[in-house]
Amino acid sequence: FKLNKLEEYHALSFRKLKSKRTKYYFDKAQSAINELDFNDTLKSKIKSRKYYAKVLENTVLKEFSKNVKDSYHISFKSKSKTWVFKLNEEENEDDFKELYTVKINHKDNSSLFKEIREVRLVSDSVKYETYLILWKAFERELIQNSIKADLVQLNGYYQYKPILKIDNSIKIDDLPKKIKNVWKFLKLVASDENYSKIRDIKEISSAYELSVKELVSVFNILKKIGFEIRNTNTNSEIKEGHYLIPYSFPSLNSQSLQLAKKL
Repeated sequence: FKLNKLEEYHALSFRKLKSKRTKYYFDKAQSAINELDFNDTLKSKIKSRKYYAKVLENTVLKEFSKNVKDSYHISFKSKSKTWVFKLNEEENEDDFKELYTVKINHKDNSSLFKEIREVRLVSDSVKYETYLILWKAFERELIQNSIKADLVQLNGYYQYKPILKIDNSIKIDDLPKKIKNVWKFLKLVASDENYSKIRDIKEISSAYELSVKELVSVFNILKKIGFEIRNTNTNSEIKEGHYLIPYSFPSLNSQSLQLAKKL
């Protein structure tokens, strides 16, 4: 029998259909969520708490009741309209010296969830893992209090308009040179409106004022602290020399396929 073949100029229709289906199911799910009755959840009081924590290699946050090697002290305070997560290397909060604060708000200035309008992640350490620990501590409270399944669900899938407005207060000029590039990127990606687009690495290099070599080094470090970074090695559809950063926060978890992939 005769087998018809697509010419090179023909578009693959299944990709367009998949995209339409994805949006259809997303809209259906969002509609169902909006109709849920959250009254019982709203009445339950979120408890403030303190604990020690560190992250394992698979980005899982491990909690401890006492100080263990490589752990940090975490203080979570739930207020009427604000959540505050404070990380310090020692339990004595009198010695706390704020080195950076990440403020998380809704882009349209409405509440993020329930009555909470702002979440703050505060640290007295600039070790890279502290950024991941604070975001994972935030994610854990979302999950344990039945608010969201993870940070991605709170923010929205990267192909749609994200709701999170993120501001990182870290002062780049005060940092040691060897860690400056990573923190510079973390600060700038938070406010970058184009971060979730596939871009040539030279374009990203220009936008972040880092050389291509410096940027590749930064990307490899970011993957270790839970950021999803994609290129042609992780996703064959992406052109050589192009990169995609789906989320401006650490979004990887123990189930993420991207964890095992190398750039």
